Amino acid sequence: MKPKIVFEKDILPKGKHDDLSKHIRGQRENFASTSSDFDISDSFAGKNGYNYIIDTDRGINTVKFFGERHPFPEQKEFSIPNGIKIRK
Repeated sequence: MKPKIVFEKDILPKGKHDDLSKHIRGQRENFASTSSDFDISDSFAGKNGYNYIIDTDRGINTVKFFGERHPFPEQKEFSIPNGIKIRK
């Protein structure tokens, strides 16, 4: 997501449902996905993407939350309910 969009419209979730289990499996839910690992974040951003450093205590550590049931623990995902509001 380009910086202009992020700073004008925040980082919004792509869905409206609150099922974290479905979210970590790729369904569009009411969470913004982040990773605690820059290399992983960079791989999701792609060649022309952007990475942002996010300072929040609202993230859910999905690896800790789901434990051995997590399908992708290597992503080190923190899911943020209702998206990320940018301080303006």
